[in-house]
Amino acid sequence: MLEVEAINTYRGRAQILRQVSFSVGEKESVCLVGRNGAGKTTTIDSIIGLLPLRSGKITFQGVDISGLPPYKRARLGIGYAPEDSGIFPDLTVAENFQICRWLAESSGRAAQAADTDERVFALFPEVRELSKREGLHLSGGQKKMVARSRSSSPNRTWRMPAGSPTGSMPSIEARSSTAEIRGWWSRTRKS
Repeated sequence: MLEVEAINTYRGRAQILRQVSFSVGEKESVCLVGRNGAGKTTTIDSIIGLLPLRSGKITFQGVDISGLPPYKRARLGIGYAPEDSGIFPDLTVAENFQICRWLAESSGRAAQAADTDERVFALFPEVRELSKREGLHLSGGQKKMVARSRSSSPNRTWRMPAGSPTGSMPSIEARSSTAEIRGWWSRTRKS
């Protein structure tokens, strides 16, 4: 599903990533672990297109996305739940979700939108109660919950939550990560 091949990425003049390679298969979960400054965020920023590659290649679902801008990568189905939430502060939670539906429709994935709300509300029942609240008026934990829910929206086939279930993520996000890990574990045991 995702192939990262020998990528080299810089932040300014400093080379952060040197020949980084890994792959993530369909229905596979991979954790990127390392100390502060090891290049975890730079790797994610490279995958989603916020930082250009100096060399190397990133392939998603068989398509070379190395030179695509972030919005085209998102339309292909790459989602990201940033640690700072990325919620539009002047929009309600429902409007933040509507943006995801519009992206799904514009990328030919409208059919996947049908069960999204129920899937999101099953994992995060608290989000339903926040739907009329503007992003500006959400707590930090609520923003992360909405961002995580939004990254599970209809046009996402692959997503990268930021943070650590044992450290910087609120318990609601740890619950989501735990549910995903349990799902992965049950799928792999059946194989």
